[in-house]
Amino acid sequence: MKADVMMNALSRKEMEPSYDDIIELAHLALVTYRYARGEISMALYIRDAEVNSLANEIRKLTKAPTKTEAVRQALKHELARVRQELPLHDRLTRAKAMADALGPNDPSFDMKAFADEMWDDA
Repeated sequence: MKADVMMNALSRKEMEPSYDDIIELAHLALVTYRYARGEISMALYIRDAEVNSLANEIRKLTKAPTKTEAVRQALKHELARVRQELPLHDRLTRAKAMADALGPNDPSFDMKAFADEMWDDA
């Protein structure tokens, strides 16, 4: 039974839940909780025959070990392509926002000393 239908029926006291219903709801609650905390991610299920066929073709052509890896690579490439199509102003605005999120510059920071220490040139 679908969880939303079951919850509605239970709330209206139209049914007595079975043991399996309770287990299913507990599992759904746990998965939802773990997803909300970022502990797990939800799977992507491909239910379209053409998309499935395209994913298989990409997997074969790229020699990816799995269809999931092929889809991951294809999505990353497409994101990179689309991001490059963004106007320069939008890309720079995004970069500036990321830099601003790091916080203000430290005026006492010595970049040369930092680089020398990193390369053991001190």
